[in-house]
Amino acid sequence: MKLKPLLIDRFIDERAMKRSLQSVLDTTAKDVKKDFEKTTATWNHNPRFSIFRSRSWEREISTDSEIYGYVDEGTSPHEIRPRNRVLVFKGSYRPKTRIRTIGASSGGSSGAPVFTSKPVQHPGTEAREFSDMLQQEWGKELEERMQAVINKEVN
Repeated sequence: MKLKPLLIDRFIDERAMKRSLQSVLDTTAKDVKKDFEKTTATWNHNPRFSIFRSRSWEREISTDSEIYGYVDEGTSPHEIRPRNRVLVFKGSYRPKTRIRTIGASSGGSSGAPVFTSKPVQHPGTEAREFSDMLQQEWGKELEERMQAVINKEVN
């Protein structure tokens, strides 16, 4: 049995392929950033999200907002002590966000304020897991987008 060499009648333009794949990374990072921004759309505190090109083939979307970290990762039950003798908070609260859901509603504090000079026990905040969810969803989408570019260049 004699093997015949496989002849490729056209070469792949590596530079064009790299540019196209980098463009896919940039576009996808912008799309992920928009989804992060949707999670805070109704917040009074507006965290800013940034895209960093940490390495040639990596994009990092992040925020330096501690509040966003508390909502995304959750908090443990903890005691809240008055700072200036009296602690003031709203009587009821409805979260503006839901677990693993992109978007935000018009929840928030409502009701008459409650005043106390004693510490109160906060039940903690249930993690919304936005970062994990977006990484899973967009990881799959990024694979598909990059494969489409490769298929286009090869075919």
